[in-house]
Amino acid sequence: MHQPIINLPGLLFDLWCQRRNLQKHDKDSDWPWAVLTGDVWVEHGKTVADAGRFLPRSFDHVPQNPQEKISSGYKAWEFLVYVYILGPGLFYGVLPEPYYRHFCKLIQGIQLIYQRSISREQLRIAHQTLLEYCVEFEHLYYQRRSNRLHFIHQSIHSLTHLGPKTHHLGPLSLSAQWTMERIIGVLGSLVKQPSNAFANLTEQAKKMANINALLAMWPEIGHKSHDPRGSFNLGGGYILLGPKDDKPYILSPAEQHALTSSCFLDPGAPMVRSIYRWGRLQISNGQLARLRWKEIDRTICFAEARFYFCLGSDARKTLALISLFSMPDEAILQRTHGVLTVCEYQDEASLAVIEIKSIQVVVGMVPFGKRVEGCNPRYFLAEKLGLDVYNPYSTGSEDADDEV
Repeated sequence: MHQPIINLPGLLFDLWCQRRNLQKHDKDSDWPWAVLTGDVWVEHGKTVADAGRFLPRSFDHVPQNPQEKISSGYKAWEFLVYVYILGPGLFYGVLPEPYYRHFCKLIQGIQLIYQRSISREQLRIAHQTLLEYCVEFEHLYYQRRSNRLHFIHQSIHSLTHLGPKTHHLGPLSLSAQWTMERIIGVLGSLVKQPSNAFANLTEQAKKMANINALLAMWPEIGHKSHDPRGSFNLGGGYILLGPKDDKPYILSPAEQHALTSSCFLDPGAPMVRSIYRWGRLQISNGQLARLRWKEIDRTICFAEARFYFCLGSDARKTLALISLFSMPDEAILQRTHGVLTVCEYQDEASLAVIEIKSIQVVVGMVPFGKRVEGCNPRYFLAEKLGLDVYNPYSTGSEDADDEV
């Protein structure tokens, strides 16, 4: 956890922010990569803080303004979200071109390595990409100069081991330090005897181990969770959640057209002019869906949900009215090794109705660049690390037997 999420970003920000602990023998003009200074750094920090409100709640703690907080208690999870989720979009046009493309290789490698399941082809791509990143780091920053040898930290070299270690041990996110630090926090909260803290900690750890052993042997004695009050279980891990309309919602002409154009109305059925809307949806991976993607004919599409609803008194059809984003900008995808997905928001011009169970995962769509008058606003994709990532240039095999 510390190597890619804390140590490596620490080195990169020392370089990008022109911190003097690394600039021992160089002139300012020798650092073309030092762009996060002065007003640029102030403006960038505000952009990072503003981006947090576009991320789903399942992303947990969103990053604070790095210009103000990065040197005073910035958490590991904030670094992860800032650098590896928001980084491709927020550093676009900020870092000079060769350094930005180099940074995208790091993002591609870490995003693939951090998945909970990874195919052999994806692992090969991730390992190759991280090796290229390490070699290019020496050419771009270190430049084979002996007075810059202190640029080469252990966090750079250790990237070359992530691929082989994943092959030997399985996905590294499942054995990362997150688990250990979480259990330390849980055990710490159980200690109730400050005068004899370590003895109390030992007893609490033994009690937790005994409970876990019993649950492993007899899972049926564990606590069974119940669906929230007022929810509607659709099966397969999908649950409609409140709030729900008390009165029928009258569909707008554009919404009526989207529903009529779909294949979910029976032939000859009367026009549906009103429905009862649901506010939230829990999908099969436990995330609460607001912004998400869907799959139509095996083509990944990104969409904003307007609302969820049921057709028919017996609720046989549970649907979502969505506004589709445009297809990703192919030129930007190619330029960034597939880690920056930029789409246009089309609002009511692209309304569609889909089945709820075609929603795969919750993602964030964050504003990209400055708004151009008369053009649709553009947004970039932000995915939570650990889940399968969208990258058309590192798809890998779909064979389950090919997973690591």
